[in-house]
Formats: sequence, structure tokens, C-alpha cells
Amino acid sequence: MIQKKNKLIEVINKKTEKLFLYGIHHIYENDDNWVPPLDQDIKNHFSIEKNLLLAEGKAKRWVVIDEKAKVLGRIAAFFHKEKSKVNEQPTGGIGFYECINSLDISSLLFNTAIDWLKELGVEAVEGPISLGENTSNWGLLVEGYVQQMYGMQYHPNYYKNQFENFGFKVFYKQFTYRIEPKNVSERIFRVGKWVDEKQRFTARHFVESEKGDFSKDLSEAYNKIWSSFKDDFTPSSGSDIQKMLDDAKFVLDPKLVWIIYDGIRPIAIAIMIPDVNQLIKMIDGKLNLINMVKLLYYKKTKAITRVRSIVIGVDPDYQKQGIEALIFYKTNQFFDKSQYKELEFSWIGDYNTKMQDTIKSVGAVKVSTHVTYRYLLDREKKFVRYPI
Repeated sequence: MIQKKNKLIEVINKKTEKLFLYGIHHIYENDDNWVPPLDQDIKNHFSIEKNLLLAEGKAKRWVVIDEKAKVLGRIAAFFHKEKSKVNEQPTGGIGFYECINSLDISSLLFNTAIDWLKELGVEAVEGPISLGENTSNWGLLVEGYVQQMYGMQYHPNYYKNQFENFGFKVFYKQFTYRIEPKNVSERIFRVGKWVDEKQRFTARHFVESEKGDFSKDLSEAYNKIWSSFKDDFTPSSGSDIQKMLDDAKFVLDPKLVWIIYDGIRPIAIAIMIPDVNQLIKMIDGKLNLINMVKLLYYKKTKAITRVRSIVIGVDPDYQKQGIEALIFYKTNQFFDKSQYKELEFSWIGDYNTKMQDTIKSVGAVKVSTHVTYRYLLDREKKFVRYPI
């Protein structure tokens, strides 16, 4: 039951934003696997200067507090007119959800966000998601409660019940696989070496001085690959990719971003990032001046030992030619000389069985499952799982 002294507050200033950013830490006080999201990342997500989608989109945030101003929960809601048209029903999103173990508080948060989205003409709601790329802040952790890598969300196990009790249904599942690079299948390395020695294809990693051309090629390959199997795919421009590389400059390791070429044609890509969660955990998610210095220090000491693969794909015209093996062969030459000891593939949709088979063939093991839920406002309408 909602206590009368509990208050629902919209985030509209620095004071309420502080509650949104830091007020939920007590939920995880006894959970060593949780890494506080970097406060600056969340601020940037809701900044019209930093998040270009807000130029044509909308976002609102709320927190619920008790009489002592203790945060009991938070939620954000998103709407982007063009993205809302991708599905059969105009669709909005909710995200950055946190809540104590109370169905009353969770229902209040869900109803508040959905009522606002309903005013914008929304007929379905997905969550937890973000108003951005699905590589970050996307999906609810429902299985494999281990420390997540940078960009992947961690949640208490009772959140699943809160979503499903309210009426959200599984839209699709997102699988995470991990492996030690040295344990990649020998067969993969042999095939990759054979393809490399044929010298038909060229593998190049990111170089800052060639950022413009590299971004253009990365975009070309990315669009060709994902438009081939994802009907609701939104193309990325070279400038989009370049901005992403610029924004990720602190976490980026140039030798973890690759393009495979056939002549001058980009045909495959692999984008990996060091797991800066290993550093963020040391500063409690707060990016002030002192902690920035700490991060730079820890980064130089090679404290990061894990890598997350956020994108890997091959042009459909070049599949079954050993290109995936070539990617692993080339990147492993770098891993052998680096401090990185663990590689994660996250995330792989349950609908992408081809990529699941590829990742399993490398020797990777599934460690976690996230879920993107969907809620239909018309409760009588038939629910259909993705891909629709």
C-alpha cells in the first residue's frame, strides 16, 4: 500500500536530479556484483546537447521518496516520433528503472510513465530501454547475477516479478557469452590463419588520424550487415559513428575496433571496448575531478582485464568464407600481448540464432540473460514476440 507521506516527484532541477542519480544506491548496499552507473553517462543521456535523439524526442524522469526524502524508486520515459513508428503500434519506452521490493511502488512508477506516454499517442511500451543505441542500458537482468560489463545493466532478482506482475511480457531475450581469448577454439584460429595467408582480405584496426574515413567505412559495413536481417533497423551515418568514437574516447582501445576489407569494400566489423566497470566500481560511479584523476591512474596501471564485444558482423555476401575466424585470429594476436584476459559478447538476441551458433563455435559460454519487455495498452490485443 502506498504511504500517504510518500511523494512522486518529477526530475526538473539539480536537486531532484541528484535524487535520481544517487538515491537508489541503498538498494544494492549488500550486493558486491553491482557497479554504480557512471553519473556523467546518465546526465549525458538526458542532455539535449549530448543526446542528439532528444532534439526530436522527449524524455521525463520521476522519483518516489518517503517522508525522510529516501528514494524508493525511479523511472524514465522516452518518446521519439520516428522510432515509435517502427512497430505495428506507436511505441514508447521506459528505462533507468530502480525500485525497492514493493509492488505498490513499482506500479506507481510504471503507471506514471505509461500515463505520460499515453498522452503522446503511444499504444505500446518497451523496457527497460534507453533513448539511444541498444548497446547500453538495455534489458532487464533475469539470469546470471554476476558483475556486468560496462553498458550492461544489473538488477535485483525481484525486478522480474515487478515487470511481469504489472503486465509486461517478454518481447525478446538478450544473451551474454564469455570466454578467455586464449581458449578460443583452435579450429577457429587455424581457419583465420588460412584466410589471412590467402591475402584476399585486409584487416585494419582504428587509427585516430584516419577517423573520418574509418567511420565512413564502419558505417557502410554496419548498415549493410544489420539491414539484411533486422526490419526495424535504423541506419547510421559516418558522422554518427565518428561521434560515437569521440564520445567513447576515454574507454576506447584502438586495437579493439576492426574492419575487414575486400579491396576497398568494408565487409565485416568488430567493435570491442575495455570493461571500465572495473574502474568505475572503485569510484562509486561519481565522476568528479578527484575521481577522474583516479580513473586515469588506474587505466595506466592496466587494471582493466576484461573486454566487451558490442558489435561483430559480416556482410551477408561474404558469410561462410571464414571472415569471422579471421576477425578472431587478428584480434587474438593483440590479446596475446595485452592485459586483457576475458572477452564478453553482449548482447546476442534470441532471434539471432546464426550469431549464437557462431559465438558458441568459438567456445564461449552463456553467463547472463537480459529481457526486453513489452506492454500493450490495449490489454485485449494479441501479444506478438519480436521479430514481428
